Amino acid sequence: MCQSLRSLANGKLSRILYLFACNGIVFNHESPRRGETFFTRKITRTIARIIAGTQKELFLGNLYSRRDWGHAKDYVKAIWLMLQQEQPGDYVMATGKTHPIRELLNFSFSYVHLNWEDYVAFDKHYLRPTEIDILLGDPTKAKIKLEWKLYVTSEKLVHLMVVEADLAVLGIRRPNGNVENRTLLVKDNVYIRRSTGLTVN
Repeated sequence: MCQSLRSLANGKLSRILYLFACNGIVFNHESPRRGETFFTRKITRTIARIIAGTQKELFLGNLYSRRDWGHAKDYVKAIWLMLQQEQPGDYVMATGKTHPIRELLNFSFSYVHLNWEDYVAFDKHYLRPTEIDILLGDPTKAKIKLEWKLYVTSEKLVHLMVVEADLAVLGIRRPNGNVENRTLLVKDNVYIRRSTGLTVN
């Protein structure tokens, strides 16, 4: 509803004030710069702390909800492309694929050769009464009209956040990091929040 109202407002403002106003509906966009209280970063940060020996468990709520996760860099490129068009428009930025949280856990823990079920525990306090089971975007319009392409898969995104970011912040290097992913991250290093201590927030 909010997105529809925003789109309508943009359209009216464009006509009345002669503004080039676009509406970008951006689905879950993640990166190593993600705040540490967000779900994805909470997982990757905890994995690093488990490897470092400073944390033993990760408490989560609903593990069956599905999300459409993509790399923030890809979505920023779509936003830039949106603003280069001759006519303003509304676009959805998403991968068009949805993954259950259990799959994200499996991806993340597998990079450090651990079984997530040995470390993840359920906590009802993390359940949301208005939880949406599935979030899935359709980026067809952006791909066709903007010729937008996704360069970072969900698997690569998880690898960047676990191996190349949160482990690296703690000074831990894993042998399964590869050159391609290190190249993707190199410009993000300055933005990764440095560890101010090893206690859990």
